[in-house]
Amino acid sequence: MFTDLIKKRRISSHPERDSRRKSLLKALSWRAVWTIDTILLSWLLTWTLMIALSIWWLELITKTFLYYIHERVWSNYDIQSYKDLEQN
Repeated sequence: MFTDLIKKRRISSHPERDSRRKSLLKALSWRAVWTIDTILLSWLLTWTLMIALSIWWLELITKTFLYYIHERVWSNYDIQSYKDLEQN
């Protein structure tokens, strides 16, 4: 009964909203691109590969998590309802 209500709400409230899986895949692909950037910049600044890889590892974990949360918050944001309020 409770799960039926959740499913109904999920379908009816935001049908265009990205799924959690898609948000996670987007977060991971984003991190893949920026991993290269982080390692290169860290290496260019320190000229030490181990320090660059340490910076990358910390950033990979924290920013993937933060991006996922950010993506989920934005997936709940309905811009159309705010446009409707502005018109009234």
